[in-house]
Amino acid sequence: MKENAKSILGKYSDSKSLGKTKSEKKLPLMATYEQRYKGMAKTFTEPARIMTLEEKIKARTISPELPKKQNKIPVTIGGNRYLLGSDESMSEIRIHRIANLANSMLEEAKGTNPGLTNSKVAILALIDLCDMYISLQDKNSNMKTDLMYLQQQDFLNRSSKAVEPTPMEVLANERKETESDK
Repeated sequence: MKENAKSILGKYSDSKSLGKTKSEKKLPLMATYEQRYKGMAKTFTEPARIMTLEEKIKARTISPELPKKQNKIPVTIGGNRYLLGSDESMSEIRIHRIANLANSMLEEAKGTNPGLTNSKVAILALIDLCDMYISLQDKNSNMKTDLMYLQQQDFLNRSSKAVEPTPMEVLANERKETESDK
């Protein structure tokens, strides 16, 4: 009974003295963290993971990625100046187009509701943009459905047409007919 209780305690206890044998190696500590559950806190320590030779070689040979160059572009949206950052893949012209669209949406929302605060105008502009986005998604979905229908019709039209034999096939058929007549 005592042996069984000791093994259960050793298995489920976080006590350092229970469940350890003398033959275990002492590994350096890697991380200590605290687990909180319903107001109770327990501290756990995980042993350090020993890296294999392949992992050490791989860690040395992998060079860290160089950070991409960021462009800072000044724009004006809703009367406020902002510095918009973008990586090299996005052009400055595209950033200005985005800012101009945002500004025009804000101005349009402000023009139809002049008594609202800037934050409420921004929310209205966001709702308008979401509506435009959803309608464009629906239009895109309808166009994809139409395209699939037209592709299927084209495939059916091509497969229903009788395929004309090539000149070589015509000669081969004529030769077979003349040989069978003889």
